[in-house]
Amino acid sequence: MAKDITIKDFLGLNNVLPAEELQVKEGFKTTGYYLNKATNVNIDNRNKVKRRNGYDLKYAGDCHSMWSDGSICLFRSGSDLQTLSEDFLSATTLRTGITGSLNMAYLSLNNKVYYSDGNITGVIENGASRSWGLDIPTAPILLSSIPGSLKAGIYQVCLTYVRDDGQESGSSDAVSITLANNTSGIRIAGIVLSSDPSVSKIRVYVSRRDSEIFYLAYTLTNTSQTIDRTSEDGLTAISLKTQFLSPPPAGQILEYYGGMIHIGSFDVDWYTEPFKYELCNVLTNHIQFQNDLSMIGAVDQGIFYGTDEQISFARGTGPKNFKFEDKADYGAIFGTMRKINRHDIGKNEAMSTFIMFASKKGLCIGASDGDLVNKTRDVYDYTATDIGAGFTRREDGIDQYIAVLGKT
Repeated sequence: MAKDITIKDFLGLNNVLPAEELQVKEGFKTTGYYLNKATNVNIDNRNKVKRRNGYDLKYAGDCHSMWSDGSICLFRSGSDLQTLSEDFLSATTLRTGITGSLNMAYLSLNNKVYYSDGNITGVIENGASRSWGLDIPTAPILLSSIPGSLKAGIYQVCLTYVRDDGQESGSSDAVSITLANNTSGIRIAGIVLSSDPSVSKIRVYVSRRDSEIFYLAYTLTNTSQTIDRTSEDGLTAISLKTQFLSPPPAGQILEYYGGMIHIGSFDVDWYTEPFKYELCNVLTNHIQFQNDLSMIGAVDQGIFYGTDEQISFARGTGPKNFKFEDKADYGAIFGTMRKINRHDIGKNEAMSTFIMFASKKGLCIGASDGDLVNKTRDVYDYTATDIGAGFTRREDGIDQYIAVLGKT
């Protein structure tokens, strides 16, 4: 005769144990049951099963790469980057002509959203899309066929562009000219204007005689192309600060830590100049990995890095003093990481930053102090993929992390 069993506490999914071993006991007392399967239900904080809410179609289209920071919702639709309206029923196009269908990465920082898909980059500011950084000017042409009072010697010149918000580009290559006597001047010609409509000024930096230090000499409008320098007059004390810098490279992953934006591009983590998020020294500002990066997740004491093969933690305040620690011999799934800010229970209730992500062998938590915990490896087995998506939400009083894995 069949026996009725009353189940009061559901402990979650478990497809690792045999079906006959899903009952959990402490001594001789049953403390709960795992479920082998669960479809369209939530298990709340009291271990009770509740039917999951349904969903409605709000906006239809060829959409992917959706993201939101709570104030703006962005997504790709065809060749456009769009923002979704607050009622979810319409969208506004911010950028057109994006080729391919690469996944877009986003980073919200200081009321701006930086974005990149590994091929293109941009910034959303004040509801509009603009360039992330400025193109580097072409080097000018120097001529010595004009009279002046510059002393004989070697002089160097370079240029920068300045956007109307004050952002300065990296400098052009420096060009030099040798004056043979004390009666010559320098004609700075061939100044190529910027095609970026946000660029309002061109700065001309000049070295003193036989020097390699550049000082601001002239500030031109973005309509001037030639200027004559006939004396040392007008040379300011403002030195060039963007030499050897350029716009940050495009990448598939964006993260912020220690005053720098980190950009994961294949097997390299590029990072910007400290607190200069639109400038990067590509000669020095990078960390090389053996395999392609699938995750860059910053927490309070460092950065978790994931590849297809492993997970590591870079402990320190920045790349100059990072110390790497191996955390797992399996990889992280691209696109599934989400950041969580919460009170760190048991540690003076301080607000701490965690990350959650789907790894190749379970859902993981990367703690603020660099500890890594795999929460599901022993109870739930899934087929790992190379790409996925992850998000967090609060549903019926339950904090949830949801990972959706792509095709294998």
